Amino acid sequence: MLRKTPPDRYVINYRASYVQETAAMVNGLLEAGVLPEEIAFFTQNDSFGDAGYNGAVQALTSHGVGNITALAHGRFTRGTRNIHQGLATILQAPVTPRAVIIVGTYGPAADFIREARNDLPDAVFLNVSFVGSQALMDELGELSEGVIITQVVPPLDADLPAVEAYRQALATHSRGSEPDFISLEGYLAAKLLLKV
Repeated sequence: MLRKTPPDRYVINYRASYVQETAAMVNGLLEAGVLPEEIAFFTQNDSFGDAGYNGAVQALTSHGVGNITALAHGRFTRGTRNIHQGLATILQAPVTPRAVIIVGTYGPAADFIREARNDLPDAVFLNVSFVGSQALMDELGELSEGVIITQVVPPLDADLPAVEAYRQALATHSRGSEPDFISLEGYLAAKLLLKV
């Protein structure tokens, strides 16, 4: 609702949308040789999950993929970590998934990945930036190896003026805090607001 065409003159979107993040995932998977029928989805059952899923659907459609509803799509209820029904839906797919696109928070995402790796040891798991890369990594521990998380900000060690200013501000105003993508995104949003 905040991304209108034409754009609303009082709303400034500076980050990629979840639609754009999952579209980038689909494009990358197809370029890597993953077949459309080998892609599954595990999403939160609300507008957040729907936004990510819709982005993936749009990307698949733009590649000429039909019958997208045949792809496995497991869901879970917001605010819960009840991932088992969604996982069962994905495991019952007629084609074993090689990639699962996840749109949710880090707790259910971690539970899903932990459980799914038992049955899908060779699958790649992709998450949107909202999951929080550090939180997901902390939750998964060694199981985080190979999990992909899209980011909407530059790398934390980028040699860019805005990222260098962020690191300096963090060192000056929050000594002992480690840089992370969430605070970098917040810093960039605040800088943009001050310039507008």
